[in-house]
Amino acid sequence: MRLFSSITIGLAVGIGLTYAWLQHVNHLIATASVNRDPEFWIKHARINAYDACYEGCHDCVDAEFAWKACRFTEKKVNLTGVICDANKMWNWADRYPIECLRAAGEVYKADALADLKRSYRWLYAGVILTVVVGIVVGTVVYKLDVWDWIASRRDQVRLNPNTLGHRGSREALLGAIFLIAIASTISPTGAYACTKFNPTYNQFFANPDSSLYGVIHGWLSDCRDYYYSCGEACSTSSSSNGDSERCSPIYCLGTETVATPRDYVVAAVGHVKACGFELVDAVPGVVGKRIANPRIEMDLWVKVAYSGRNGNLEDNKKEKDGELKHLEYEYEDIKECLNGE
Repeated sequence: MRLFSSITIGLAVGIGLTYAWLQHVNHLIATASVNRDPEFWIKHARINAYDACYEGCHDCVDAEFAWKACRFTEKKVNLTGVICDANKMWNWADRYPIECLRAAGEVYKADALADLKRSYRWLYAGVILTVVVGIVVGTVVYKLDVWDWIASRRDQVRLNPNTLGHRGSREALLGAIFLIAIASTISPTGAYACTKFNPTYNQFFANPDSSLYGVIHGWLSDCRDYYYSCGEACSTSSSSNGDSERCSPIYCLGTETVATPRDYVVAAVGHVKACGFELVDAVPGVVGKRIANPRIEMDLWVKVAYSGRNGNLEDNKKEKDGELKHLEYEYEDIKECLNGE
């Protein structure tokens, strides 16, 4: 009877808590909301999609940063009769069409809401705790009626300690095996992109008449982690034969570069030369206009930037029918050539 009562109470508590918790999580998901201000999402889209595609990032470790942003505008921002692909608008006079920013903002808003609801769904795992609470409550209720059994069991243990066996030593052994299993999974990682281990490297180039010039900028290195022996740990033990010293090596984690920014710039030089440009030691003016081709950073691990004739971009505008339309710089040829188009 006591066992039945404890099970009943435990089930009642567990089921009640589980129902209440599920209702709470369902309410959070149903009422989840994000910022409703359209201007917030328009600004978010401009910075994270279009600016990221046009300007890339400043020596960040993610070589696919610009590619991801450009890909977003190409695949997720679709409006009938309107071009919103940043890959096609990088040199337009108006490369931030408001309708595209609104559409991209709505996509970001929907994604943010989906992420928020997804984060709430993890709370369903709390059901495990409510079930555990029910079991604990039932167990406590049951054990409150069996103190006599506990007392008799304690007396039995005092009379015959071997009834406990060697649980402590067994648990220690299992713990050691568990730690060894975890330690065995730790190993040096493979090669990966990294920064700050080597200096950046620049190589300037120009067309034959020096009216158009640019720079190949490298900042990424190819790094690899490895373990190396960095010392010894020694201990001294005494025995009947005298003192003896035992030493074991200590291993440290190091990082080495497989390829440097200079290596990637040198590798990219061939692509630039194939487009008809020549290498030069220096260029006039400021070379800071990135060629908005994310495949350059993603595939070559370099950034290519350019400047206009005599450093003045405005001198390179072309007008059609007296009306300024898409700004068509000659640098589009660089992009198309490096893109293999």
